[in-house]
Amino acid sequence: MSRQLQRLLYIALGLLVFIVIYSTSTTNREFSIVEKAWRDLISPVQRGLSAVGNGIVGTFKYVGDIKNAASELQKLRTEQAKMEFELARLREIEEENIRLKELLGFKGNSELDLVPARVVGRDPRAWLKTIVLDKGEKQGVEIGLPIVTYSGLVGQVTSVTSYTSQVSLLVDPKTAVGGIVQRTRDFVIVDNADAKGFLRVTPLYQKENENYGTSSLIEWQEGDVVITSGVGSMYPKGLMIGTITSVTPSVEGIVGNLTPSVDFRRLEEVFILYHSRTDEMEEGRDTSQE
Repeated sequence: MSRQLQRLLYIALGLLVFIVIYSTSTTNREFSIVEKAWRDLISPVQRGLSAVGNGIVGTFKYVGDIKNAASELQKLRTEQAKMEFELARLREIEEENIRLKELLGFKGNSELDLVPARVVGRDPRAWLKTIVLDKGEKQGVEIGLPIVTYSGLVGQVTSVTSYTSQVSLLVDPKTAVGGIVQRTRDFVIVDNADAKGFLRVTPLYQKENENYGTSSLIEWQEGDVVITSGVGSMYPKGLMIGTITSVTPSVEGIVGNLTPSVDFRRLEEVFILYHSRTDEMEEGRDTSQE
């Protein structure tokens, strides 16, 4: 095809496009037969293109709506998480307030010199053996001081630093406490905690004298309460130790199993018991941090 013919063809196509544009944009005149035929010819194409365009626009709008919905859902989830966190925090504050009220009630009803302390450390490998408190030498803490809660006896201080103290718990297998069975008034030794935290109760005269024949005189029952005996200077008399849950007689005497009154797994706040402090020691205690 020669260049001249190509030019003529381009000119014809240009005129045709112009005619189409002119014919479709003019609405105030009567269409010719050619214009009517042309419009009828291209109308399916226009409808198809319009449908495709509307579909594309609808698709983009749908995708946008999904993104907006996802964003709103994420915001709602974030708000829900914040609310759940706040509720958990408020529940913890409420539980702590309950514990502190119980502790304060215990302190208010006690004639002993009690100083509150928080548990700030535990050994994961020896959870039922020791705890670390946030009071130390600067607050007058010394080795041997008893540690208690409103539930009963916790243990005693075994080492101190300037601002902390380590406590050996009652359920440490190496710990032994002198006690009294409250109902029968039998003097006993509470010791030998097992892996689950249960303690052994043995009559003191039976343990010391091996007088196994006296076991027939012992009338312990399940539910009998054991308290500290006050014998010696380690613990004052009357602190709750636990409850006898079973009694086992044998040829070697009688032995009771005891459930401690304190839940040693969940200790958070305790009292340091300054029952044997002198005036000089009291003056040296830093009360600003109590």
